Amino acid sequence: MLRLSIRATVLFLAIVAYANATGWSKCSKSCGGGTQKNILCHKGGHCVSRRKCNTVPCAKWGKWQTCTQSCGGGHRVKVEKCASMNIDKCPKTYGQCNTHECDPVGQCPPRYQYRYKDTSSCCKISTEICGRASYRSGRIIGGEIAVQGQWPWAAALVQYRFLPFCGGSLIQKRWVITAAQCIANPRAGASVLLGSVTILKPVAGHQFIEIDEYLTHSEYVFPHNDIGLIKLKTDAVYTEFVKPVCLPSGEVVPVDATCRTIGWGRASRYSRSNELNEARVKVFPLDTCIRGMHSVNIYNYDNIDASHICAGSLAADPAMCDGDSGSALICQRCSSCGWYLAGIASGNSGRCAVANVPDVFTNVYYFENMIRRMTRSLRMSRYTC
Repeated sequence: MLRLSIRATVLFLAIVAYANATGWSKCSKSCGGGTQKNILCHKGGHCVSRRKCNTVPCAKWGKWQTCTQSCGGGHRVKVEKCASMNIDKCPKTYGQCNTHECDPVGQCPPRYQYRYKDTSSCCKISTEICGRASYRSGRIIGGEIAVQGQWPWAAALVQYRFLPFCGGSLIQKRWVITAAQCIANPRAGASVLLGSVTILKPVAGHQFIEIDEYLTHSEYVFPHNDIGLIKLKTDAVYTEFVKPVCLPSGEVVPVDATCRTIGWGRASRYSRSNELNEARVKVFPLDTCIRGMHSVNIYNYDNIDASHICAGSLAADPAMCDGDSGSALICQRCSSCGWYLAGIASGNSGRCAVANVPDVFTNVYYFENMIRRMTRSLRMSRYTC
């Protein structure tokens, strides 16, 4: 029988008592990353083991965090305490902040110009064939009527040449991209209108083109994979008012980016627009849309992911509405003034222009390889922010 000295026995019992009584010690911090200690017996001796704990960032519960932008419109978050005390799981409220315009930059250097309707930033004039407007400026709810030629890729999906039901974007002479929900059940008498900002009385030079084929994503189940392609029966003729928009080519739209939505949907809650409308929108974290939809008892957006974009306004201003599905969310490149198709209008609150409920768009970047494969288009230069 092994006999221990009195001193060894006391030390052994003390270690066991400590470990049994406390296990890991109390974390040194309640948030932001602390440490815990534990005394363990190892090969007849003892050692002190440490581990990290409470690594969740500290939150000022119930108080607005710092705005993400100093001007031009950013967002901020307020987290309410909950049982888990986990900043990622407790209820959040999102708000816009510092929405005042940034200071003007003065004269832009040669081969540069101001960003669209923004004198606080200059961008390099694009050399891409796509994404270039014919009109240069120094009915989406709360939006403004678009100028002829500003968005030459804007397509209206119409029945019998006068009833718009969805939007789309021209990406090649023979291809228009839209939302799968717009073409999953093809409509009789449907065609595509290009080159006009009005529908009932299209401007001179407009093009009505019949549809040859509808292609929807094979795994479309709303709101996932809400993307589709329309193959035209004849090529669109490129003119001053009919041009393609660029695909992202690797560019990911960042949170807080200022972009534009264009669409043919309702210009108010009660009337459908005959004119193409545009609206200035901001890009938000996806959670903003999830929690916003919850506030109006809509829960089918809970699993939106990187294949979606959340954009709009947290005020009851510009919003997508009935008839805007399939329309474009377009952004200027970080490296130039060129426009690319960042998103396709997919979902909204169903009430149009509701405060704190931005809109959900299909993220074109996520599906670009599929688009290029189906349209047999070559990948151009890659762009990043």
